[in-house]
Order: sequence, then structure tokens, then C-alpha cells
Amino acid sequence: MEIFDEAEVQEIRLDYRNYPKLLRQIEEPPKVLRHRGPPPPNRNIIAISGSRKTTRTALETAYRIGKLLAQDGYTIGTGFAPGCDTFATERALSEEGTVIGIVPRGLKYLRRATKQLAEKVFATGGTVISEYPDDHTTAPSEHYLRRNAIITGLSEKTIIIAAAVYW
Repeated sequence: MEIFDEAEVQEIRLDYRNYPKLLRQIEEPPKVLRHRGPPPPNRNIIAISGSRKTTRTALETAYRIGKLLAQDGYTIGTGFAPGCDTFATERALSEEGTVIGIVPRGLKYLRRATKQLAEKVFATGGTVISEYPDDHTTAPSEHYLRRNAIITGLSEKTIIIAAAVYW
């Protein structure tokens, strides 16, 4: 784990006026969003998701979609997962697009790869969000489900580039 600079972390509570409108509508919206970077916008957010273990074609598609969305002025919503999410995020950032990353643990401690990507997000005016206290270092599986609910709750649309089939 890497220690994350929390000097600029702010909170948005569910009862605040600037709490994201779409996120209020999910079944159990987070009571508090902790964020570093500007508060999330209320429009033009498109989530990108895909399988971690995927094909080269899916990764190339994610890369192209990240570029096109950034060029068209959309904000990318991502969970920083390896694979399609990261490829789309990296490409959007290379186009100086805006990214909102949601993490399944507190903002103080991030995995090294996530922290490196988060620093790039801040450099282009993006935001990293968590609903957990700063010192919450673990991320059990239910935190990933909550992270995904927040990503889709913030977004007007979700693009799934590749997914595993489970029967």
C-alpha cells in the first residue's frame, strides 16, 4: 500500500445540495462521499467497465472508446480495475480528458498502481472518490460491489466492453 496525500480531501454528505443527483437515486446511496479533486459533476459521466482478463481486441476497443469520449467532453467513471477500465482511463487521460475514479477502500491508502493512476487523474483535473474513512485499508468483496454501484450511480450511461460469462 502507498500512503496517499489526504491534504485536499473533502466530503459531500447525502443531505448537501452538491451531492450528485443521479447517485441519490440508487437503492442505498452513500451517506458520505470523500473526494480529492473537484466535486463530481452532475452530467456527462459515462462509466467504462470490462473484464480484467480479456482479449487484445477488447483492450484496443477500450483504448479507442476512452479517446473518443474524452475528445467529446465526457467524464469517464472508473473503478481503476486492471484491463479494460485502465486502458480506457489511460487513453482518456492522454487526451486530457476528465476522469472520476472510485475506490473500494479509504483514500489514505491505495495500491501502488491505483495511486499512480490517481495522480494522473489529479493532473488533468479529475477526482478520486471513496465512501470509506481514510484509514480503511481493506477492501472485501462487498466493497467492490458498492464501488460499482457508485460508479453506475454517478453515470448517465455505462459501457461494458468485455465481460466473462458465468452460467
